[in-house]
Amino acid sequence: MKRIKFILLAVILVSFTKAKADDGSFNLSVSSDGKLILQRVQLLNADGYNKTITKEDKQFVFSNSVDRYGVYSLSVTYFDQASKKTNGVNIQLFLKAGDTKLVFQGSAGKYSVTGASASAQKDFEAFVSKDQVYLKKVMELDSKLHQYQESGNRKAANEMKEDLSEAKEDRKKKVYESYILQHPNDDLSLHAMGIYSAINSENPLEVKLLLSTLGKELQETEQMIELRKNAEENEKFMKGVKAPDFTQADTSGTAITLSSLQGKYVLIDFWASWCKPCRAQNPSLVRLYKKYNENGFTILGVSLDSKKEAWLKAIHDDKLPWQHVSDLKFWSNDVAKQYKISHVPQNFLLNSQGVIIGKNLSEDDLDQVLEKELVKSKQTTKTN
Repeated sequence: MKRIKFILLAVILVSFTKAKADDGSFNLSVSSDGKLILQRVQLLNADGYNKTITKEDKQFVFSNSVDRYGVYSLSVTYFDQASKKTNGVNIQLFLKAGDTKLVFQGSAGKYSVTGASASAQKDFEAFVSKDQVYLKKVMELDSKLHQYQESGNRKAANEMKEDLSEAKEDRKKKVYESYILQHPNDDLSLHAMGIYSAINSENPLEVKLLLSTLGKELQETEQMIELRKNAEENEKFMKGVKAPDFTQADTSGTAITLSSLQGKYVLIDFWASWCKPCRAQNPSLVRLYKKYNENGFTILGVSLDSKKEAWLKAIHDDKLPWQHVSDLKFWSNDVAKQYKISHVPQNFLLNSQGVIIGKNLSEDDLDQVLEKELVKSKQTTKTN
């Protein structure tokens, strides 16, 4: 099973790019001191704003509604009169309501920001720079972990997991928690809180606790209210919590209820016939099913297919012997929506009491957990 790569949300555009309201707007003017000739300037964000201005327009001025702030990506194509070459640069901007000027000075790598967003942009760039240091370490360790897992070096992989976990904690605490705790009333803390909630979604209680340290005004913004709501929803799927029950039809139309499998260790596997990573991991799941099934392990496949024929063919072709359910609603699958599935494959491992003890486990992780829970624990019991 290929390990699901975690998504590293950092300094690029994220879902919390703009505090939505209509009581303000920004005006951004982009220009050069004359050593560069701006040819094409594009400004966009994740909320759908996308505007391009070319040199024929003569003035590069952008406007959009904004309440507290907006995170935008500025893409500039220019002609350098000194080198006689055409080049480009991308800049992340933290824009506030009011007039802001960005002027390139000599080269595209150097620019000044003045006006309404000057101070916020300076803080934003310092925050991003610090985050990049920690993010780089996380990515390097994650890459090494993947290599060890691919080579089957379990000992090295386990040691690397500990290093990676520590690096992730360092990033959360020394970048995000540190900034938010020191700047509880800063708009940049809203942006940081949005990213923090994404990279720490496995710990919704920590998200809610940090959110509670924000100033009252920030806590009452639309995006923080939504963030708190999401964290409360995520509490239902934390490790140590009993998995929400559900019922869905199997391949023959018979209703299968999750709680009917209680007494066994159950891997809820969200997949689909059209999902290549899902199909690639199926041989590993089959191997683990055969290895631990007699010890009390089973799998319940929840398919996000929309066509029954494709679903049944994939089960047959991949020789998947466990129970399968689906309502054939594609991404609108009721169980997938209930479990907040945003991509596949994803999985949840439940113990014999139906309590979640693992999420999105790799083949190696799942093997180790099952060996510990189903094999070694029974051996210990017999010895005692």
